[in-house]
Amino acid sequence: MPKKSSQRHRTGLLGLLLMALMVLSGCFNIGNITEMDQTLPKSPDLGLYPEWTFQQAHPLTEGAKIPEPGIYKGMQVLLSKSLVRLGNEMVEDPDIKAMQVQGYEYFLTRYKVSPKDVGLRDGLMDVLSISDAKGFSARVFVVDEAHIAVERNNILFHFQRSPMDGSVTGKGQPKIPAPAQNKKKDQANGVLIGLRGSRTITDLAMGPAAYRTLWIQVNEQGAIQVYEVADLLFPRDIFYRMKVHRQENAQVIWETLSIENLTDHTEIRESLPTEDTSRYTNITFLSNDYFSAEQRWAPTKYPGPFQYYSTRTIKKPDYENRVSLTDLFGSEGTQALETAVRAAISTAKVPEGIDLRQPDEKAFLLKRYSGRWIYEARINDSERFSKDFFSFRVNLPDNQRVYRYDNLAPKWPQIRSAFPKTKDAVASLNGKFTILRTDNALQIFRRDAKGALLAKPEIEIPLHSEEIIMHEWARGSYVEEWAKVVKGLGKRIK
Repeated sequence: MPKKSSQRHRTGLLGLLLMALMVLSGCFNIGNITEMDQTLPKSPDLGLYPEWTFQQAHPLTEGAKIPEPGIYKGMQVLLSKSLVRLGNEMVEDPDIKAMQVQGYEYFLTRYKVSPKDVGLRDGLMDVLSISDAKGFSARVFVVDEAHIAVERNNILFHFQRSPMDGSVTGKGQPKIPAPAQNKKKDQANGVLIGLRGSRTITDLAMGPAAYRTLWIQVNEQGAIQVYEVADLLFPRDIFYRMKVHRQENAQVIWETLSIENLTDHTEIRESLPTEDTSRYTNITFLSNDYFSAEQRWAPTKYPGPFQYYSTRTIKKPDYENRVSLTDLFGSEGTQALETAVRAAISTAKVPEGIDLRQPDEKAFLLKRYSGRWIYEARINDSERFSKDFFSFRVNLPDNQRVYRYDNLAPKWPQIRSAFPKTKDAVASLNGKFTILRTDNALQIFRRDAKGALLAKPEIEIPLHSEEIIMHEWARGSYVEEWAKVVKGLGKRIK
C-alpha cells in the first residue's frame, strides 16, 4: 500500500506540472531515459493553473556561463490546458510523456556532476518529456509540489510555484503581477495599448505628440469592449500614468515626462534642461519597468531630426539615468552591440564625423518593427547639435526585465500576406484574437480553430496617424479588476 500511495502522489505532481515548461522551444537536449513509468494523457484536467517564478540557475558544464543574475529576474511560467507560456515563448498542442530517471546516474553520465551539486537529489526522479511536431523538446524535473527544475543549454534553472492570491493594494486598485494574470479561467483577455500620435510640423516649430491608451477587453463569452484613457496608463504593482508636458518661450520648447502613482497621486518628474535649449521627446516604448525615448536637442525650436536615443527606468526617468545594454544583458549586450556595428559598417554608408570605434551602449531604444519589439542603437556626431547620426539594429534576445510578452500569432509574413496594409500587430495571450494596426485603424480579428485570422475584423478603431508604443496584457479574473480602473479614468468608445 505505501508503494501505491507514493505512486499516486508522484502521478499527481506530474499531472499538475506537465504543462509547465513547454514554452522553451528548441532549447533542450533530451538524453536517454533510464526508466519509463507511464504516459499521461495529452490534455489532462489540471484543476489549477499555477504560475512558476525563477529562483536560481546552476551551470552543468565547465563551458556553461550564467550571465548577470538579473537577466532571469521575473521569468515566469503560466499554465493552462490550451496554452502555456514561459517568458515570451509559447507552445500549443504538445506531446507529453511522464517518465522517471535515476538522478545520480543521469547527471553523472551526462554532465559529470552530482544532482546535489545543482540543487537536486539522488535517486528516482519524476520527469516530464515534452515535444511537438515542430521539433520542440523540453525536460522538466519535479523537485516537489512547490518546485521544478528545467534543463536548458547546459544550465539547470530552478523555479518555485508563485502565489495566486489576487491581493489588492492601495485604494481599491488591483495588485498587478505583470503582465499576464491567470486564475481558474483564461478565456477573458484584456490589453492596454499605448499610442503615440504624429506631430504637426511648421517652418518654425513642431507641435506636440498626442498620447492615449486604449483598453480592449474580450470577456469569456467573446464580447468586445473598448475604452479610451488620456495619456499612457500602465500597470506595475498598481497603476501609473505617464504624461509628456510641454513648455515654451519665444526661443525654445521643453518637453518633459511625469509619472504619477494613481493610488496616492505622488509624482516623479523629469528634470528640465539646465541650459536654454529645446528638447523634444517622443516615447517609443513603455513597459512595467522601462521606457524608451528619442529626443531632439537644438538651440532653437525649429523642427529637425530626433538625434538622441535612451532607455530609462520608471523610477529614474531623467536622461542622465539612462540604462546601458550591459545593465540589461551583461557582457552579452556589449558583444551584441560590437557585432551590430561591424555588420552595419559592411552594409550601410556612414556619415562623415561619426566615430564607429566608440559606440555608446546607453544610446539605444526599443521600438516596434514587423510586429515585435526590436533594439535600435545610435552613434551621434561629436558635435552636440549636429543633424548627423548613424542608426542600426542590435540583435538581442527577449529579456523578462524589459518586457514580459511579445509573441505574435499568426506569424508576421502570414499577416502581411493576407492583409498587406498592416504596419504592426499584437496577439492575445489565449490565442483567440489578434490586433492589426494600419495607417488609420486598429483592427481586432478573431482567429479560427487553426489559428488563422478571419476574413474581416470584428471591430475597427480609428487612428490618427498613431503608432503602438505599449501593449500590456491581463487575463482571467484580473481582466475585470483592470477594467474597473480603466472605466474610472476613461470613456467607452466601442
